[in-house]
Amino acid sequence: MHINQPGRLPVQENTPTTPATPSTTNNTSVKPTKQDSFSSAHRTQSQGAEKSASTPTTPKVSEINHSSIFSSRAFSPEFKEAYIVARVAIESPENKYYENQLGWLSPTAEAAVKKLASVVANKSANTPSAVAARTAFSMSGLTQNEQNAWAMLADKLPPIYKTYLPTCSPWRNVEKNEVATALAADSAMADMIKRPEGEKFLEGLVNILNEKTQSMTPTEHGMAITFRFPECYGTTGHIALAGVWRDETGRLKISICHQESVPIDKEESNYKGVVYDHFDTSSEYPGQVSPTVECMRLAGPPSANVFPCPHPEAIIKATRDIAGQENARQYAPTYTWLPKRGIQPQGAPPETCFNVTHKVLAAMYYATPHDEQLLPDILMKMAPFSSYTHQQFETLKLPNNRMVNVKDIPSLEFSEQAFLFLSIGGKWGLDMPWDVPIQTKSQPINVTMKPGQTGITLPRESRGIKFSKPPIGLTLDGMRVKHRKTYSTTEAARMVYTGTGKDGKFIGVTSVSLGSQAKI
Repeated sequence: MHINQPGRLPVQENTPTTPATPSTTNNTSVKPTKQDSFSSAHRTQSQGAEKSASTPTTPKVSEINHSSIFSSRAFSPEFKEAYIVARVAIESPENKYYENQLGWLSPTAEAAVKKLASVVANKSANTPSAVAARTAFSMSGLTQNEQNAWAMLADKLPPIYKTYLPTCSPWRNVEKNEVATALAADSAMADMIKRPEGEKFLEGLVNILNEKTQSMTPTEHGMAITFRFPECYGTTGHIALAGVWRDETGRLKISICHQESVPIDKEESNYKGVVYDHFDTSSEYPGQVSPTVECMRLAGPPSANVFPCPHPEAIIKATRDIAGQENARQYAPTYTWLPKRGIQPQGAPPETCFNVTHKVLAAMYYATPHDEQLLPDILMKMAPFSSYTHQQFETLKLPNNRMVNVKDIPSLEFSEQAFLFLSIGGKWGLDMPWDVPIQTKSQPINVTMKPGQTGITLPRESRGIKFSKPPIGLTLDGMRVKHRKTYSTTEAARMVYTGTGKDGKFIGVTSVSLGSQAKI
């Protein structure tokens, strides 16, 4: 936190200060305004204090007896954890030294109070972002015991933290050019925003970021973005996550996290989930294609939802900790999926792109999730972030017209689980609006070609075609046509079916702009 004058917190120009009232439910007045504790000037002035050999050190949490802190059980795990860490830091000799010598909290104490303030805000605020977080991470509202504990802790803070209420954070409105620059750090997004449709996506993202800025609370330091890539894996939509924040210099940063479903045998009957911090995985993915890149070539930019969050930069470490082939998990939406398919589960529980998004998003909200099945658990929890309702998938129909509850999916036979998984995968996020909407409509297309036939005729205004499964016998300019790869309409017109005997039957996906008159 930058402290410009002794005894005073910085306040946004022309923004009135508000006296802190720690006893109120939504009070987050002690939220530091920067993750970096001191300005460069104050680092210089306090250098001796920070580096002095006589400076007391902070004891470990385990060394403190906290039995007297929580005499009641009316405390949620996330509040209790954050509260204990904050109280230990505030009462530590190190922090007392800072308070006595400098009049403000030590960096450790300030960071701990910041985290606790964010937990309080997530549990008590009525913003869409806080409500979504409570749903996603099973957070209860702020109880009276928690409110009282928060008020008592806030009362222990130096007067500087109680006299002035910060009404702003390092976050501020974004400009189009800086969003473009931050997005361009990812090569796939850089290519996408160069196109006319990418320009429209960029404008929509800038507008919604600035719109959401107006409703940010003092504990929110940036944004979380959830993306929906339509028909990314066949007809299945893919979810991905980004964090948006400003670094210590004020530069806008955007970091990405998503899990791709990667086949690990030639028959593509078994998959692993690999986490990446970038979208273009063509150098690593089988067939040298990138599912998200090919999806954007076929269907244009993804749709996006934006949510203010307290710790957007946490996406970097949270992603790094689980990314790469060495951290890959088996891919499956339920814990019974693999054994019912005759595959032996190995190591950590299997997961999907939704599980990974939920896990990393939790870090951005100072929440602690645990491994859960996509179906039904994560599907229900991620609804507010993914533009669908709980009711949409509460009951589902099998091919034999039997209705089942989503909670019963893990108990079903594999073929039934697979049918419902693919059905949900193609429908989630389609029935509710997104902050930045999709610009195209994609649907499956069945292609039948006679031996020796040249050319696939696509619906008028189609952007191209992508095959969901290997199109055996289909060639383009003498080369085998790949599945997952997007081909233009002109390339489709040159494709040749080299098979003999029976007609070739292929399942593909095509897409048209929503403004066109084409019908698929």
